[in-house]
Amino acid sequence: GIGYFTVPLLATGGAKELFACEWNPASVEALRRNLEVNLVADRCTVLEGDNQLAGPALEGKADRVLLGLLPSSEGAWELAVRCLKPLGGCLHVHENVGEADMEGWK
Repeated sequence: GIGYFTVPLLATGGAKELFACEWNPASVEALRRNLEVNLVADRCTVLEGDNQLAGPALEGKADRVLLGLLPSSEGAWELAVRCLKPLGGCLHVHENVGEADMEGWK
């Protein structure tokens, strides 16, 4: 995306290094601009393209993986888990859930 998770994690969240995967060229451009404006570009590596192609390079490296894929991030869960460090980490899953399906997510 344009940095709505990335920039706060770097600017105020204490992240020392961050890898951001984005496939949309316009979003990549906005992300790079937002990183520069917020003086955090030196701590972010932007991987352009499909995360299924870029993600394997990150296997075993992450403390956290944020999946901002909507309406569902389920297709990326397996790769995201592989990107976590061998001792584990935190996986942030995003999903649109219809009101009628809410009970199944509790």
